[in-house]
Amino acid sequence: MATKIEWADSSWNPISGCSPMSAGCANCYASSMSKRLKGRFGYPQNDPFKVTFHKDKINEPDKWKKPRRVFTCSMGDLFHDDVTDGQIMWVFWKMARAKQHTFIVLTKRPKRMRRWFSKWLQKHLKGIDYTKYSFVRDPDGIRKTHKVGRALLLAEMLELWGEKPIWHVLPTYDSLYGIVHWPDVFPNVHIGVSVEDQKTADERIPHLLRCQAAVRFVSVEPLLGPINLSPFLPHKFNCEPHCTWCEDCIHSGKDDGWKETTKHNHSPFLDGVITGGETGPRARPMHPDWVRSIRDQCVDCGTNFFFKSWGQWQNGSDFSRPLKSHIVLSDGRHAINAGELGFRQCDGPEWNALNPTMMAKVGKKRSGRTLDGRTWDQLPKR
Repeated sequence: MATKIEWADSSWNPISGCSPMSAGCANCYASSMSKRLKGRFGYPQNDPFKVTFHKDKINEPDKWKKPRRVFTCSMGDLFHDDVTDGQIMWVFWKMARAKQHTFIVLTKRPKRMRRWFSKWLQKHLKGIDYTKYSFVRDPDGIRKTHKVGRALLLAEMLELWGEKPIWHVLPTYDSLYGIVHWPDVFPNVHIGVSVEDQKTADERIPHLLRCQAAVRFVSVEPLLGPINLSPFLPHKFNCEPHCTWCEDCIHSGKDDGWKETTKHNHSPFLDGVITGGETGPRARPMHPDWVRSIRDQCVDCGTNFFFKSWGQWQNGSDFSRPLKSHIVLSDGRHAINAGELGFRQCDGPEWNALNPTMMAKVGKKRSGRTLDGRTWDQLPKR
């Protein structure tokens, strides 16, 4: 179905539902929307945001002929613990076969995603002649014959199919027709993690960058504090001060040169950054300096930067009529006045060091997408 999300053309929800992970989940739009849909369209009446697999929606991409950017599982998290490996395999099976589309998968659970991709990369057992097993098509037969991660994912997916189609359209795991020879990287699938502050960025991005993918990106939305992304962006290997990420990653090329990307980008760096403010009635304000800092980090190293919107809030000095406004400090605190922030007056070295900014709650439509006089719409190419 069509979506209003600025960086996608459509959304596809074979999985819906989730559970809170961090502060960024406090005002989740998907949770609010699921309550309006409860009892309809496959959303449970008693617990509409319960993790649910929608078998009736799995074939939606087959109906779209014109290429489009598809936000996969916009109403949930594909890598939630309550989603089985077989269900994830089925979603990736559909994405891989719909080659004309670009699918965007976003998660707050990169550890689970990393484990799943590790299984996908396990595709051979030494000493096995796969040409002898071209007609092994049932789940039990695949498990007994191949016993590797990718084959087990296929077997779990086949069990979900229920009534089996005729034998010649069953996917196989063999050297002639099966997914044993599918590419390790899904070329039309972009994977990303959602973060909101430095803590979640440091926890989640390293797991994302260890997943083998065509494109890896981060969505910093809602942006709730300043974030330094430079360790995860292209930089010189002899960076000073030495960052913890460089100590863990495997480099290629010269130690004093920039990391070069390849066609499928197996570099240990982010390909793109999306950021934006929070929306909804309880939206928290975003300090303009946080956005500018992330933009400048991306520009400095040539990384794609997409500014989605200011969310519900905009700089208060831009509006003349009385509006609900907050003072936002660069450390993330915000309140109606200085007293609520622990200051007696709006002055002094400590106060000025926090770069206080007045933000007014004007609504997403009025706040707009302009950052310093222009929009930023850079997205990674396939």
